[in-house]
Amino acid sequence: MISISAKSQGCSDAGLCSFGSLNLLEPTYFIIAPDVVLLSQVEAIDSVGLIITKAPDVTYLSKQKSADTTAGLLSFEFTSYYGVGEQNTSVFINQLEGNFRLINRKLYAQVKLPYAVISGNLGNTNGLGDVTMSLSYILFDRRRSNLSFSGGVKIPSNTSSLSENNRPLPMVYQTSLGSTDILLGSRLTWRKWDFTVGYQHSFNANENRYLHLTNISDSTMYNGYFESNGLRRLDDGLFRINRRYQVKKAALSTGILFIYHLQNDDITDASGKRVKAIGSKGLTINLNVGGSIPISSKLDFTFVLAKPVLQRKNVSDGLARSFVGIVGLKRKF
Repeated sequence: MISISAKSQGCSDAGLCSFGSLNLLEPTYFIIAPDVVLLSQVEAIDSVGLIITKAPDVTYLSKQKSADTTAGLLSFEFTSYYGVGEQNTSVFINQLEGNFRLINRKLYAQVKLPYAVISGNLGNTNGLGDVTMSLSYILFDRRRSNLSFSGGVKIPSNTSSLSENNRPLPMVYQTSLGSTDILLGSRLTWRKWDFTVGYQHSFNANENRYLHLTNISDSTMYNGYFESNGLRRLDDGLFRINRRYQVKKAALSTGILFIYHLQNDDITDASGKRVKAIGSKGLTINLNVGGSIPISSKLDFTFVLAKPVLQRKNVSDGLARSFVGIVGLKRKF
């Protein structure tokens, strides 16, 4: 899965392809049978209609309450992300994620708290990443089809102005994109197929100060990154198609992700003039595979792997990745 020469926007770095119900591994919602129903007719179904268990025959369920519709914590997940960025920079992100039911089985909330540790030839940085909060509404949820809508906000933890030895660091070393973003999306599931669309808009430029320098001894190494002084990220559009598989107790998903950066980003050049980061507009294509493997009735092991096959020429926001791997543990309630 590793390709050092290919670079791509990381699957979840900017936040769009993994928030709310747009996540490759969507939270599982269980349907509990009503009173006095044959267990042979009762199936636990996730929110996209995949049958994940079936009860044995000829057993009665008596005095069973119908589905719990009270608000509360639905699942809690800890994930560890590893990505290889520009100049083989290593990006580690540990993230806590909580999914909450707000109203019946229709409205859900999600909060994501990442902590980044980044290491490369210019230095090492670490700190809290951008916090993402979102709401997802399940319009309909049937056995073979499901439609959900999600909206959220990404809140910066800092201004992307981290430095090393009094020299500004490029975006790949920053723990935050430095902008407040809005995230919108929708996910349609039909039989074993998932179709996802999304849109991300940034409201402000960050305070990064990285520009190429010529009067330093290590200029070749220092200048090997994309310039990002005063970066203003422009909008992203997303489309993903995935197919789901059931392998014994494991739920798997494979597919292809298209991220189109709609315009060239804005930066400030050495003369103080606002210019376009030529080549930052364009298409990124990632192949991805993910899975969820139950360890117990309440605990799942999850993973996501992504490999780029096409990338933008200029990735001034530091989201270029030659490889993305994510593993996690999810505790269900």
